[in-house]
Amino acid sequence: MRAPIQNPFVLLWLLAMPCTASADAIGYTNETDFISALESQMYVRVFESFEDADAWGTVRSTIVDGNLTADSITNFSVTFSSNTNSSDITTSSGAAYSGNWGAYSLPHGSYATGIDCNTPGMCGDGLRITSAQPMYAMAFMARGFYGSKLEVYLDNDHLNPVEFPERCDIDGENCINYNLLTTSSKFFGLIDPAGFTDCQLRELEGKAEDQKFIWCDDFTIGFTNPPPPKIRSMIITGSVAQLHLKELATPATYHIERSFDLRSNDWVMMSQFTAGSTESNRTETFSNEWNKVYLRLRSP
Repeated sequence: MRAPIQNPFVLLWLLAMPCTASADAIGYTNETDFISALESQMYVRVFESFEDADAWGTVRSTIVDGNLTADSITNFSVTFSSNTNSSDITTSSGAAYSGNWGAYSLPHGSYATGIDCNTPGMCGDGLRITSAQPMYAMAFMARGFYGSKLEVYLDNDHLNPVEFPERCDIDGENCINYNLLTTSSKFFGLIDPAGFTDCQLRELEGKAEDQKFIWCDDFTIGFTNPPPPKIRSMIITGSVAQLHLKELATPATYHIERSFDLRSNDWVMMSQFTAGSTESNRTETFSNEWNKVYLRLRSP
């Protein structure tokens, strides 16, 4: 496996109300309701759609180039990996819900190396999302083989999966378990006011003789503070620095700071701005007597 890579979401169906699991997490099956709840609690949103070539360009699996994988990929201070130690993470166009790329584990599940893989769910396919900074919300689009079933676990609490409300017809009958997947993508969202640092998506119906695969895309992750932002590239010519910024979350205020000595940790703010797009270009001018200067971008 490759080393981890670091980078500097005809019956008339009714949507049920959000459902609370035995833990603190609330599951959502309606994206509008989820976004409304997210905004009411003023969480900072980070979006991961796997389109960023800087972060995900080395794990593009295609017919031409074959399967390109990594143990994990970290972007926006969030790490994506497989839910099993025997698989890697990759992206492909076939896994996408929107854009050009979606994510999945490869191999799907641990059917080749696991134990008791003819027991449904023991070797199931899935993804794992972790962050050193507590996350408070997560949403994504998921699809899978017919008959596959997706469960979501927070902080390895496998006894208390996040509960998602059933879908029922207009009379409240003919209810279907929302966790069952088909080849059409569906929305999953959750908010946990207690916070979590580990989220596992796991398929529970597959077994060695009837394997079930899943694919995911368009993640939304909620934080109380924006993750550390980053400068994609910087060109300094004389006393002018041209910065190509990768802004991570909106709304958020960022500072561009400078220092003459990294060891002194003496950083002074030069300017500040509010993020309004995924990328932007900015120019900073220094005093001519500066022979060497270090720049950083951070959220206060």
